[in-house]
Amino acid sequence: MSLKTNHYKIRQIPLCTGEDFPRANLHWLLPVSSDEKMRDCQYVWYLEGPSENYFVDAGVTPERFISRNFKSVHIQTLDEGLA
Repeated sequence: MSLKTNHYKIRQIPLCTGEDFPRANLHWLLPVSSDEKMRDCQYVWYLEGPSENYFVDAGVTPERFISRNFKSVHIQTLDEGLA
């Protein structure tokens, strides 16, 4: 998926999901029960400009989810996403 805005193409590159992420971790965003689980997808954003390109790393690796005992599904590496 890409979006054009003011001479930039914005591309989202999904890297992994957190399959049983506690919604309570988003308490600042949504008032929810601490028992509720959600599926969370992590992205890196690639902005293609007329003269410069940018990465916005807003993602988390599967290893980080796993290290915190959350189930994670690998989607692709950054190199695979850029291809």
